[in-house]
Amino acid sequence: MATTSALLEPAEPEDLPGAWAVYLACTRPEEQTGCHQPAPAQPDLPPPLYAHLLLTSEGAFWVARYEDQIVGFAAAVTRGRLWWLSELWVAPGFRGRGIGSALLRKVRRSSRGVRGRVLAGLTGPDGAGVVLGMRAGMWARYPVFTLEGDKQAAERLHRACPMPPGARMARYDASAKLGARSPLLRLDREILGGNRPDDHVFWMTHGQRTCLLLWKANRALAYAYVSAEGEVGPLAATGPSGLRSALALAVSRGVRKSETVRLRVPGINQEALKALLDAGFQIVADSHLMASEEFGHLERYLPGDSSLF
Repeated sequence: MATTSALLEPAEPEDLPGAWAVYLACTRPEEQTGCHQPAPAQPDLPPPLYAHLLLTSEGAFWVARYEDQIVGFAAAVTRGRLWWLSELWVAPGFRGRGIGSALLRKVRRSSRGVRGRVLAGLTGPDGAGVVLGMRAGMWARYPVFTLEGDKQAAERLHRACPMPPGARMARYDASAKLGARSPLLRLDREILGGNRPDDHVFWMTHGQRTCLLLWKANRALAYAYVSAEGEVGPLAATGPSGLRSALALAVSRGVRKSETVRLRVPGINQEALKALLDAGFQIVADSHLMASEEFGHLERYLPGDSSLF
């Protein structure tokens, strides 16, 4: 049986640069499997996301250390009924020693109230991640595609998906309170089955994303985030019409920030996939959604990233 050759410890703030170095080592071009994030603009600095995961994972952020060097890390967050495996990386040269499996066990045991929750996460198309997820009780549900499109594709999408009569799109104020009646949290409860106010605050402040809300009268039909780099997501909608309109408007906002718009679409969301492919968007990568059971209404959802979904 494979054994770990590394010491597993709860992560501390000073461990985040080492964890980031592991991520960068795993996502070099020769390590790419088609599901990773674009190259970071500041490769030596851990992203604000890591500090956010450390603060909101409630102890479920662990590192693997070998001779004072971090060689792997894992983090998980609990959001409503969903337990989400945010990160699981083992440095090249240390794989095959059981470190990934040991880290996964640690974050599960460290998470509060895992029993009765849906266990889920994204993994690349390589077999190792799928097998690891299955051993943890998660099964491959469907692919999550990454699509890219240019200004012309965005314009075609906008023409094909007009707003419903009487609807309007407005920016959500980052300083607004996220109380129980917040339209963002109401949409999350309906689409994902739980609240995540801390994540919304993070996306609107440290995540450099603009939050847009699609309204009809006094009812929010959808929300959509657009990053400074032109990435769209997360996006949640109450129905197909709101989904198409919010998607088109968010993509239009994205091409103002970048020549190429990038977004992720669950394979079950056929409405968004058809609209994007018909407009000329191209599938450039894919990953697998692993989950212990079906959850939410992902046919009306686009994730923002692999770490917070």
